[in-house]
Amino acid sequence: MAVIAVYSMKGGVGKTAAAVNLAALSARQGLKTLLIDLDPQAASAFYLRIQPDARQKKKSLLDEPEKVHRLLRESDYTKLFLLPSVIGYRNLDLVFNDQNKPEKQLEKLIKGFLHDFDMVFIDSPPNLTLVSENILHAADLILVPVIPTPLSVMTLQKLEEFFIRKNLRLKKLAPFISMAESRKKLHRETIESLTTVSSLPFFKSVIPYSSDVERMGETRQPINISAPNSRGARAFLLLWLEIKQLLKL
Repeated sequence: MAVIAVYSMKGGVGKTAAAVNLAALSARQGLKTLLIDLDPQAASAFYLRIQPDARQKKKSLLDEPEKVHRLLRESDYTKLFLLPSVIGYRNLDLVFNDQNKPEKQLEKLIKGFLHDFDMVFIDSPPNLTLVSENILHAADLILVPVIPTPLSVMTLQKLEEFFIRKNLRLKKLAPFISMAESRKKLHRETIESLTTVSSLPFFKSVIPYSSDVERMGETRQPINISAPNSRGARAFLLLWLEIKQLLKL
């Protein structure tokens, strides 16, 4: 089982769209896939037309594995499952902090799915907290969407610095360009300068700013379903193929 997080300290960079679309592609290619939504906004569940269990609370993630399994929701797409978020996750840090090894609670949860899924994706909240540390420890690969602007690149640099300070493996970090607009000079110049501002190798695939991706809020479907021939759908497919090659799936 491989665990992939889509993470950035910055909001509005396309994390949830990437998590949902990549998880959908994983399931479509025959891998039993779980998407864990840890963002209190619960956008992944909205995109997939899924309601969380009314019994789900912020402490539910610490329950015994069989109880957590009952919180999983099957999507409309074969082999794609979701562990939805709830608004109570805004205080999830407090729950984790009360536990032994607070930064390893998510890793412990995911181990409970070891024999049930081929792939786990994590949709992360946009911050750097104890929940974030749990995500960074639990993931085998951390996809970092970067809008090609100086502020978004600076956020990536700060994440690199955090990894070094915490003695985490930098090789886990895998940035990709998100929401790029080729007509914008700033975007073009930023992309050209990436090798000088970050030591991390970027994926070659670039996710464009796309109205079809934006319309996921209307269609409430992965883009490979709602607009399979669009630029956005092709870009996510190419990114997924790069990820598969990197992880040797």
